[in-house]
Amino acid sequence: MTGFSRRSVFGLLGGVGGVALGARSLTAAPLAKGAVDPKAAFARMCAVLREDVDAETYRNWFTTLDFEEYDGETLTVSVPVYFLMRWLSAHYTGDLRAAARCAFPVVKRVNVVEREPRFGAYRGAA
Repeated sequence: MTGFSRRSVFGLLGGVGGVALGARSLTAAPLAKGAVDPKAAFARMCAVLREDVDAETYRNWFTTLDFEEYDGETLTVSVPVYFLMRWLSAHYTGDLRAAARCAFPVVKRVNVVEREPRFGAYRGAA
């Protein structure tokens, strides 16, 4: 991704402060380089997050997290609204980065972006 897009990239999680919620429980080694199925690795990352934070925290802040892309060094995830993007970037950077490192072999940065509206998502008056 070159420059900034309309998706409002906020914070490159490596440089924004975060809140660590507990000891990291590494139950499996990261996948070997070149053997990454990004969607499966993202599901693994979410499972690690679910283990590391309490159920209410996961439900409130992480259930709407979606995989966008992984280029070998940068993982981009999206959320539906700007507030959630800012909240995760301000309060859960450490947790996101640690979970990403469990699932993606050489991730150096995690970007949280505001998701583009999807067709049919708005049910306003026609």
